[in-house]
Amino acid sequence: MASPLFDPDKIVRVVIPEMDWLGENRKRLEQEIPGKWIGIKRRELIAVGDTLDEVMRIAKSKNIEQPFVTAVPREEYQNVIIIRSPRLIQTANLHK
Repeated sequence: MASPLFDPDKIVRVVIPEMDWLGENRKRLEQEIPGKWIGIKRRELIAVGDTLDEVMRIAKSKNIEQPFVTAVPREEYQNVIIIRSPRLIQTANLHK
């Protein structure tokens, strides 16, 4: 019999502080700043803006080169989580 693709006894949980913070604060963000873009570094909200570029400018002004960036869903999309990766941000910045 072939060995399984992974050993369920050896599953490792990867902790991403930004994702943990986002999960803990999602409801509050949806109530307070729906439709805004946010930047997070570790467990701190470091930028809020109307556009991805605005959040990136704020982060850069704080010497933060690669923040975790996502959009807070507007009310009609609050059952959907939208996550933007650093790779997408870098790609977006290339097309300016």
